[in-house]
Amino acid sequence: MIFEFAENRFALNVMCDINELDKPSCMELCIEKGKPIRDIQKEFNELYPFLKIELIEKGQPAAKVVSGINFTGNCKHVDVSGGRTVAELEGDFRNFFNMPIQVFRRAGSLWIETSLTHDWSLEQQNTEGELFSNIHASLNKK
Repeated sequence: MIFEFAENRFALNVMCDINELDKPSCMELCIEKGKPIRDIQKEFNELYPFLKIELIEKGQPAAKVVSGINFTGNCKHVDVSGGRTVAELEGDFRNFFNMPIQVFRRAGSLWIETSLTHDWSLEQQNTEGELFSNIHASLNKK
């Protein structure tokens, strides 16, 4: 699938058998040169609605908007399969794009760092975020 955003293209490549397309174990992002980080964040959050990625500067989320990604070649693939850990994903962004990112997990109305659970899979992080958000929502209804 190719998503068009203004002059930039963002491809979500699924490298699996057609019968496994809905499984989180076969997802890969193709990030093209010039792709704004905000679009990458949006697409990642659509895949994992209880997770988000933030570009980090000196340990804090970056306040500025990143205009694009610099690397050679047309596309770099980032594996965002459900079985990958937060540490692996953060390492890929750091190694491929020289972009330090931090993955955050939703906990009700808050976003918490996953630094203490960086060895959890993306799927486990997302599931945990969904559970905490559902508990938070049910407590607020009472």
